[in-house]
Amino acid sequence: MAFMEDAGIKDQYLMQSVMAAWSEVVGEAIANNTDEIWYENQVLHIKTKNATWRHEVMMQRTQIKNAIHQWLGQELLQEIRVT
Repeated sequence: MAFMEDAGIKDQYLMQSVMAAWSEVVGEAIANNTDEIWYENQVLHIKTKNATWRHEVMMQRTQIKNAIHQWLGQELLQEIRVT
């Protein structure tokens, strides 16, 4: 894992595992209404299916961030951006 940390790959690997288990981490309702998710520079970007779900996810950003950190067992995200 030392090489991964040095190369900055560890965070990407951890976030890929979150994305693979997205519905388990955030629940079926949010997962089913998410079009795209990606991770860049400690920011998780979430693209939702429509404005209603964008608002819902924005209102739940803190809970989503906490769920991700709990699932990972460490704090990794600085911010969640919803589009």
